Amino acid sequence: MKNLLFPMIAAATLLVGTTGCATKRHVTAAIAPLEGRVGNVEKKSKENGADIDQLHAQASKLDEKTADIDKKAIAAGTLAATANGAAGTAQLRADAAHGLATDGIAKTDKLAGTVGEVNGSIDKLYAGLDNYQKVTEQVVLFAPNASELSKEGKAQLDGLVSMLGNKTKYVVEVRGFTDQTGPVAVNLQLSRQRADAVVRYLTVTHQVPLRKIQQVGAGAEAPAADNKTRAGRQQNRRVEVKVFALPEGRA
Repeated sequence: MKNLLFPMIAAATLLVGTTGCATKRHVTAAIAPLEGRVGNVEKKSKENGADIDQLHAQASKLDEKTADIDKKAIAAGTLAATANGAAGTAQLRADAAHGLATDGIAKTDKLAGTVGEVNGSIDKLYAGLDNYQKVTEQVVLFAPNASELSKEGKAQLDGLVSMLGNKTKYVVEVRGFTDQTGPVAVNLQLSRQRADAVVRYLTVTHQVPLRKIQQVGAGAEAPAADNKTRAGRQQNRRVEVKVFALPEGRA
């Protein structure tokens, strides 16, 4: 009996071992394709994850570009508003300048008309000067290198003004001179200063209208006496004052 039991056990064990090996091979064969599919799925998941990360990165860059475009658009809008404001200000200034120019032209035309009237009056006045006649004359003497009026000179001018009386149509010629002592330029300036002193006295003290006075400084030109003598030089340090008036009844 024992002899039969051992072979039976061995055979059962062999059968179980054979069955187990077959089952294991079956399981392995069934699992292998699944493991391959799972590997493919994991691979695709990783690839999809990489693609998603790339899309996120691109989206972030797109957001940055969009924000930059928005900033530039806002800046452009601000510049446009500023430009419009500047254009409006420029237009206002242009309008104001045009108004001033128009007003200036009108005033210039009016002034030109006034100047033309004045020039016409002056031309008419000087056209009739040939009809004026000398009514009085004074020669005012000066000290060497001096241009101040002496008491005698002022008295002479007082008498000259009194000769005018109520005359209104008259002109006064004032010509200053020097002797030949000193440089020409100095003498010319001194002769002008002497003429200025006479004109200032006539206009300030006697209110003779300045428009009625003509003056000039002639230096040592046209001497009245010989400059070689002391008395002659004294006569040459002078201002000649002549008054011309229109005779009564002449226009």
